[in-house]
Amino acid sequence: MNFGNTPRQIENERKRILIYTFVIFGSTFLSTFAVTSFLAERYQLGFILSFFFVIALIAAKATKKARHVQPIAISLSSLLLLLSIYLLLGGGAEGTGAYWTYSVSIFMVLMVGPHIGSIFMALYMVANFMLLFGNFEFIYPYTDVESKRIVISSFSLGGLILMSEWVRVHSYGAISKASEDHRQLANTDPLTGLQNRLGTKSLIEAKETCNAAIVALLDIDHFKTVNDAHGHDAGDIVLKKLANLLKKHTKGGDITARWGGEEFLLVLYDTNLCSAERLVQKINHEFAQYRFTFNHQEQTASFSAGLATMEDSKQFESAVSIADKCLYKAKNNGRNKVVSTL
Repeated sequence: MNFGNTPRQIENERKRILIYTFVIFGSTFLSTFAVTSFLAERYQLGFILSFFFVIALIAAKATKKARHVQPIAISLSSLLLLLSIYLLLGGGAEGTGAYWTYSVSIFMVLMVGPHIGSIFMALYMVANFMLLFGNFEFIYPYTDVESKRIVISSFSLGGLILMSEWVRVHSYGAISKASEDHRQLANTDPLTGLQNRLGTKSLIEAKETCNAAIVALLDIDHFKTVNDAHGHDAGDIVLKKLANLLKKHTKGGDITARWGGEEFLLVLYDTNLCSAERLVQKINHEFAQYRFTFNHQEQTASFSAGLATMEDSKQFESAVSIADKCLYKAKNNGRNKVVSTL
């Protein structure tokens, strides 16, 4: 069973399962009591229950086809509210209908969540109170004791289920945030704030299969010399500078990653090889123009790069391999170059 990867997707699938659960159990009880009502010559109750039985089947079919089930959940909860009011009014079979409204109201809240569920539950409680203590002639003749018990138990149950739902939502929110924080830590390079290898592969897998792109591998020239001469702090400054330039010159839909050590990777969408090559050359030119100051000495840096075309996300590994070969060719040709053909 796939619940999705995001809180929104998980909540959507939870509601889908709740609708199916209601359909399975609800249709069983509705059909059974509808038949029983017809046999007992309570035709109005039988027709009403049969109507909701048909609604349950329609909801199941609609839920199976729907991508987002919240509209179905709201519609179904609205009908459940009407069903509970009808059962309260008519009394069902010998006054027992009021007690079936408890389970109906629980599903009513669970299917839509605590925010909208609070509105439905408030309407249910107001209807309970007004109908049972309003001295209406058309309502089932509950005794005063029964009316009080129904109202008190309804308020208690409503408060309990709403409190439970609010706790669930807030607890799940905290868990989701912690999970997202851990995912970010696992997928992000702590020094540059760019994606790491794991994060990049996750983003590639999440993309549409048919999305073509240009893959670029960049490697800072003579980076070991910077570390050896000025220390790792100086090397970190160079890495962060290049990372910031990559962020500056790429679009929101592109992927920018620190691939390892002094290597960086770009996945550029909605472009071609020539345009991508010009962009990487522009970044390299700006990077080479920057003056670093280490131990009162000015120093410049550059990078070599290799580019390759990726027709779809399934070719990512092979595109990286080709880009790596182009990068190797750029280094062999004197470094500070961008190569897009082998």
